[in-house]
Amino acid sequence: MKFSFPFFILIFWLLLGCQSENDSSSEHHQKASSPKAAHRKADLLTYVNHAQILSQVPDVQLFKDKIAGVLKQSNPIMPLPEKEISPQDLFFAQAIALQDKEFNVQHLLPETKAPLLNMVTDIRPAKANEIRKIQVAGDLVLVESYNFYYNTVRQAFIDKTSRKVVKVVSSPGKSPHLTNEMQVLSQKIAMAYPQVQTQLGLTTGAIPASYEVVVRSSKCERSRHLCSAVIVTRKGSEESLWILVDLTELKAIGYQWMPRWDERRPQLVTERSLQNEVITKNYCQDTTTIERNRWRIHYQLTNSDGIEIFDAYYNGKPVLTSAKLVDWHVSYPDKKDFGYSDAMGCPQFSSAAVVAFEPPEIEPIRNKGQEIGFSFVQDFRSPVWPKSCNYRYQNLFEFYEDGRFRVAGVNLGLGCSNNGWYRPVFRIDLADEQGQVVEAWEKGKWVRWEKENWNLQEKNASFSPEGYLFRMTNKDGSGYYLQPNNGQFGDHSRGDHAFTYVAVKHTGEGEEDMSTLGPCCHTDFEQGPERFIQPAESLTGQNIIWYVPQMKNSDKKGEQYCWVETRVIDGHEGFQTYQGVVGPMFVPFSTKNK
Repeated sequence: MKFSFPFFILIFWLLLGCQSENDSSSEHHQKASSPKAAHRKADLLTYVNHAQILSQVPDVQLFKDKIAGVLKQSNPIMPLPEKEISPQDLFFAQAIALQDKEFNVQHLLPETKAPLLNMVTDIRPAKANEIRKIQVAGDLVLVESYNFYYNTVRQAFIDKTSRKVVKVVSSPGKSPHLTNEMQVLSQKIAMAYPQVQTQLGLTTGAIPASYEVVVRSSKCERSRHLCSAVIVTRKGSEESLWILVDLTELKAIGYQWMPRWDERRPQLVTERSLQNEVITKNYCQDTTTIERNRWRIHYQLTNSDGIEIFDAYYNGKPVLTSAKLVDWHVSYPDKKDFGYSDAMGCPQFSSAAVVAFEPPEIEPIRNKGQEIGFSFVQDFRSPVWPKSCNYRYQNLFEFYEDGRFRVAGVNLGLGCSNNGWYRPVFRIDLADEQGQVVEAWEKGKWVRWEKENWNLQEKNASFSPEGYLFRMTNKDGSGYYLQPNNGQFGDHSRGDHAFTYVAVKHTGEGEEDMSTLGPCCHTDFEQGPERFIQPAESLTGQNIIWYVPQMKNSDKKGEQYCWVETRVIDGHEGFQTYQGVVGPMFVPFSTKNK
């Protein structure tokens, strides 16, 4: 991500260097994985059916019912059970803290008065170092609570003699003490997953006496949720299995094998470290193949060009040499020359500021209940999306049994304002070893492009009767039409309004990773690919299609687009996204139907 003006480039990259993320299945949702997935030392459980798995765990539903009851109260805070308070002469402290206005300040969302879930997590004598920090002398009791919406710990210090609150300390992002109830719940959630049971060589969630279990606090840096780590070790083993549990959404995140747990040499598996481990090893360093619906495709996450689909075959015939989204240009017209060029890529050892947190996802495409193809989606996010000036994008590819395919990009907000323009830059290399003839629909007929050229899909653009704008024909008479998105693909999109460039294929012009391409804030054809068609060469060999759609975000109620709104869901933070989608469809033809 780069500012468009030189002074801020240095400042931004210095900040990014300190904060960068790049530190040195059900039928409908399927993770795109390799056959080696079952033998991985670490894996994510992103696309498993959590609801179905956890429906077999009564404690989860009981805890959800408990939350629902708390949120109906005027003071939505879950007290610490008396059996967890020791010694018993500290019982009084909880009642005093729950009546203190400063301690209870974050219990309602100011804008809507929606109740926010809070939980008392610890009551104990204050430690000497804690008393020194707050600079209040006395025999003090600490009452700690956790706010699930703000991911914040609050501590009330109560004088045992006067029985008054003498100090309240707020610590955003701090992990609270895990209550016994939460530790037991963590273990039951972790052991409910068949994937975890398989890793441990078990057939049920019951843990035999030959295994040792430890539950510790962990960190969920990206989701900003309350998380725990369930650490299971077989007696005599040199390894321990860490299962990371999200206690905000009550589900397992994933697992990782680590050297044997030792309290004297504590390690820590966190959400970010686990995601980075799985994504880097399995999707950045390895190539994966998918065979489905008559298609055979290969893919790999790149350092800065999103996810690349390459060597794609349909019915055994090469169709696509490469397709990727190399850059997102983001500009804000109300601020001259202000914007970003966003690169997407791997979470480690890359220049991307918008990175992959989760594996790719495959979903069937259906029409009237019949599966007619599949979609392939890779999600990328800024570190603290959806906060202001953070972004979330997706690479979207669709492959159909009739030979069509779509190369698309998805924008899920939020950006820096409600007046943002987004221009993703696609590079598409059709398989055409013997060269293709390129034609554009102009003035009611197909007109051959003899030289490199570009086109802008304006509001009054004309299309063939079928809705096509370009035709690429191989020497054997087969080929593909390019059909721009005009909102006809059923995804509530608003059209591409795209710049299309056709360039002669040359080494060093985009097949390698490109951290960014072109300026962020131009509104004309100078989006980056124009450099590859100047001066114009004759189109006599293999060609590259550069496709740059244009989309504007909106936060207007009922018309939200490329946007995200923060909501309160079960007392914690949730999001409502309004996707914006751009990208063309490629439709096959042969000489017979040309």
